[in-house]
Amino acid sequence: NKVKSVLPAHSDGPSSLEIDGVDVVTVGIPYGFQCTAECYPDCRYSWTRGNKSTQGPELSLQLLQIVPTQSLTCTVVNPETGRSASVQKTLQVTAGPSNIQISGPAFLMYGVASIFTCSADCYPSCSYSWTIVWEKEPINTAQGNTIPVTPAASTVLSESLICKAQDTISDLYISTTVSLPVAITSDISIIGDSTVTMGKQYLFICQAVCVPTCNFVWQYMGTTLYGDQVQIPILHQGEKTKFASHLQITFSDYSKIEPLTCEATNVLTNTTISSTIDLSVIGSITWLKNKQPMAASERVLFSPDNTTVTFSPLLQADEDGPSSVGISGLDVMTVGITYDFQCSASCHPTCQFTWTRGNVTYQGSNLSLHFEEQLPTQNLTCTALNPATGISVTAQKTLLVIAGPSNIQISGPAFLTAGVASNFTCSADCYPSCSYSWIFDREWEPFSTTQGNTISVTPPAGFVGSDTLICLFNINIAGASAVAIGKMYTYTCYATCTPSCVFTWTFMGKTYEGDQLQITISDYSKTGTLTCEATNNMSHATISATKNLTVIDPFSVRPGSQALPVADGPDEVLIVKPDKESVGEMMFTQPGSTTELQCLTDCFPACSINWFYRGSLLATNASILFTPVTPPYENPLTCMALNPATKKNRTAETTVVVPDGPRNVIIKGPYTLEIGVTASFTCSAECTPSCRFKWTLYGKTVTGSGIDITVNRQVSEETISCQAENTFTGKTVAVKRTLSVSGRLEILTGVDVKTRLEEHTSTTFSQIANALSTV
Repeated sequence: NKVKSVLPAHSDGPSSLEIDGVDVVTVGIPYGFQCTAECYPDCRYSWTRGNKSTQGPELSLQLLQIVPTQSLTCTVVNPETGRSASVQKTLQVTAGPSNIQISGPAFLMYGVASIFTCSADCYPSCSYSWTIVWEKEPINTAQGNTIPVTPAASTVLSESLICKAQDTISDLYISTTVSLPVAITSDISIIGDSTVTMGKQYLFICQAVCVPTCNFVWQYMGTTLYGDQVQIPILHQGEKTKFASHLQITFSDYSKIEPLTCEATNVLTNTTISSTIDLSVIGSITWLKNKQPMAASERVLFSPDNTTVTFSPLLQADEDGPSSVGISGLDVMTVGITYDFQCSASCHPTCQFTWTRGNVTYQGSNLSLHFEEQLPTQNLTCTALNPATGISVTAQKTLLVIAGPSNIQISGPAFLTAGVASNFTCSADCYPSCSYSWIFDREWEPFSTTQGNTISVTPPAGFVGSDTLICLFNINIAGASAVAIGKMYTYTCYATCTPSCVFTWTFMGKTYEGDQLQITISDYSKTGTLTCEATNNMSHATISATKNLTVIDPFSVRPGSQALPVADGPDEVLIVKPDKESVGEMMFTQPGSTTELQCLTDCFPACSINWFYRGSLLATNASILFTPVTPPYENPLTCMALNPATKKNRTAETTVVVPDGPRNVIIKGPYTLEIGVTASFTCSAECTPSCRFKWTLYGKTVTGSGIDITVNRQVSEETISCQAENTFTGKTVAVKRTLSVSGRLEILTGVDVKTRLEEHTSTTFSQIANALSTV
């Protein structure tokens, strides 16, 4: 079986050389080039770029970093005549755009132009274009990396700003968008009774439309008063945000008509608006005990104007309270962070406490809240009930739910130049806004700090080395500011730290470690400030916060001393099987099976246990019978131990793996092979845990997920198969694919070669022998 082909009259070429491909390449993107030429017999191709070379008519090129303009050369050689020719292509190199961001103020102001800057990483350069959008419609466009923005009208609540960065050479582009609310101060009003009775306490609410927020100041009878500031409520997008201030007043001075004024000042624009109501004060004062009028006695004394009552002595036998009911804890909660709240009251016997949030109730004096998503403002109510008298008193706290900070990044040049100032900008996702602090570290020099979202850094002339910039957020302390002698209070220190921080407390000359502190107020004369200091584990930089503690009840009735065990733990938490063997980081289990698991830790008093599976609460017992749920086939199982006294918790986690598969075994690659051309194939499958792969071809086996095939025989088709095996169960699934083969394999005998060479060339016998050995 001999296949012959007709040779041309003589060897020819190479000529008409061309390189097919782009003239501009971008870092990180793969490109293909092809070199062609007219040549007989087929020429050999080689590529040269700098000191690198490769063979073949096709070239794949992907640059991983910025380099100067590249010269790409293709050299074509006729193997018969030895003649060669070259063709060259010049490639311009670009990079980006990437890391696009918009920097500027977080809010717009009516009648004031706010400047915004767009930046992105581009090489050699980027061009920038802007679009201002209001109610989903573009209202203005501009060019350049900066733009001034002024709200279109006084009725505009927010605008969106879109920046598009485009590489000036490659024309590749990316874009980013920021939503900009407009600062507003309007619609102030006071809610409350206009007619009040002496001796009673009244709640007044001053509310105003404020963006981003307002500070509230009250004026009553020549006295300046301040209320707790909250946001109520967080409304739907496009509606105005109302802020409010709550103020409680006990009327003890007689006055027929007295004005009560509230002023709201926007923290951004300093715009101030006010509202006033006239209060009519009527009536007299009557003291009640257990809902009954009190009479004077040798133990109970009244002041001449009946505004003050004195007990002497105050006996524990008296059923008293609740009074001084209050909620300690932060007024602002961040999504994703757990916060602790404590309800306290003066009460004998001890009061029972009930919390209410929406339609959800909780029991006990302590409450932990954790929100996973942005929510409207939450109203948190604590009711203290005296079990002996049935008297109850309610305290309320309004919680503003915010998001962030997250996605923090520092933008600016990657390198510094000695003697030249370089500007850097810190940005993060925050609602409603972020404040920024910088820490600057230059090798042996001490730390320096600055405030604001931008910083300028200038290395001294001749400096060789590196500088470190760290962008920090503020720190705060959660806990009660008003305290009473003899009571225990819990304080928590919050700070955003990367990678992490250690916390140190200072109180009354003593230091304590940890992010949470419990103290008992025992000395009225020495009670002062409470300080928390957070130290970054990597940079050793520190930021601190201080809370002033005020004693509101310097006298209290306390029972005789009693030695009490110290709350401790939880220590290390483990998830174990009945044989006390830890399940480890991964626990393999079969579908539908049941496994007994225990959550173990040392804790006093006994810790409460919560199990979480697939992101939801699973059980609240120390021991559980666990059955996996599929799909998916890998899920985290977490056990959390919480000390009810210290509120400290620790967790243990394992990944539950339910073996599955192989399923959906697929061979990826061409369906047609060409003789002499290499083709690549990959095998994939859905497996838990992973699969290993084995190929069968020409009666032989090859392991691995990929295989290359080159056909060197004249056939019409080839068959390949891939087998996927689960590495845990050993289960296997195999698939086959039949591939058609195209092209022809030319076979010449030695006589054919000799005859053709003698007819068309002056080839010597030794050259003929070489040709025969090659065939």
